[in-house]
Amino acid sequence: MMRDGALRTLTFAQLAINAFAIMGFVNVIPYLKREFGASDQLVGLAFGAISIGTVIGSVVSGRTHWPFGKALTAAFILDSLCWSPTIWTRSLPVAMVAMTTASACGIYAVSSLVAWRMRIIPEALVGRVFGVVRLVVIIGMLPGSLAGGLIGDRYGTRTAMLVSSAGYAALAAGLFRMKSLRDD
Repeated sequence: MMRDGALRTLTFAQLAINAFAIMGFVNVIPYLKREFGASDQLVGLAFGAISIGTVIGSVVSGRTHWPFGKALTAAFILDSLCWSPTIWTRSLPVAMVAMTTASACGIYAVSSLVAWRMRIIPEALVGRVFGVVRLVVIIGMLPGSLAGGLIGDRYGTRTAMLVSSAGYAALAAGLFRMKSLRDD
């Protein structure tokens, strides 16, 4: 992982992206309950809708052959933009559509990254490199979860959604500026 510049950069970028993404996601249930008075059934329905977005993003990822770097950065940017209505909307259906479309974009990015790794990692190293990459990427979820919970409790779930979306968008924009990634 450390020998390949693009793989190293994307791995650490995904660590940071995961930290910001989870900040918002750990607040989904309190957000739905506090902001919309959602029942347990509505929360379940919202998670079902998010899952549908995940399925759609996976299907699109498997059926498209767009240039990797451009598609990846576009998916990251769209993910943050799609999530952003959760900051201001007073409509539960709008919030659910926002989270569902963000989920589709997010899983598109993950699926694309996995396929790209499979393409660039030598076959003899796939298991070891994937193990290291996944560990590094998942590490971002711990501080992100803690920070998201703290922000949600102290400043409200919408503020946590704002920090999540803004940090994610800033990181995605940073990746977009990388010429080597755009050209892959």
